[in-house]
Amino acid sequence: MRGSLLGLAVPGTWWATVEPGVIVCSLACLEDPHLGPELVREAFESRLRGGPASRRPGAHG
Repeated sequence: MRGSLLGLAVPGTWWATVEPGVIVCSLACLEDPHLGPELVREAFESRLRGGPASRRPGAHG
């Protein structure tokens, strides 16, 4: 099972699923003690679900 998180040094707290199993997010997401683990889980689960990527960005805060 695979999943990837790509953290970007950008302002704010945001994330988006690029393709199943791949999420890009701001570093603030990875530093958040609640959101970080949630995004790791979402990366793995989206890979399991497969199908086309959701292009809707997520926001937290």
